[in-house]
Amino acid sequence: MNLKSHTLLEPGDGSAVLANMSARPRTEVLRRVPALRSVWRSFSDTLLPRTLSNAERHALDVYWKSLGITGMILALPATPARLAGVNSKPCTDTKLLLNVILRTRGNLLLAETPLLAKLPARVGAAWLIDDSRITEVAS
Repeated sequence: MNLKSHTLLEPGDGSAVLANMSARPRTEVLRRVPALRSVWRSFSDTLLPRTLSNAERHALDVYWKSLGITGMILALPATPARLAGVNSKPCTDTKLLLNVILRTRGNLLLAETPLLAKLPARVGAAWLIDDSRITEVAS
């Protein structure tokens, strides 16, 4: 036996164990990391009106209900680092854009949440969404 590629280990009980340090592991382990979804939509409030009339708000509610979206959707803040890491397309549907912005609280878009009375004071707020319920409507 060639002892150059083997190491003799001596546990505290005086017995000897021969360990092959150069051998490949017997079991191959495959690790798959799923890729980020290829379709992301960005939602920015820079070109939107800061206030809406009651009729406009009602029209937005009717449009949103017609989409049938329920539950919660994660909306990530669109930071420069995130924008560089994903392939995002801006949402051009004004009704969807307003609904997303006015229903987002923190990082969650809550489908059943009522619209905010007006757009947030911080102009330039933007979110990224990869949920298919939104991206399919936005395309």
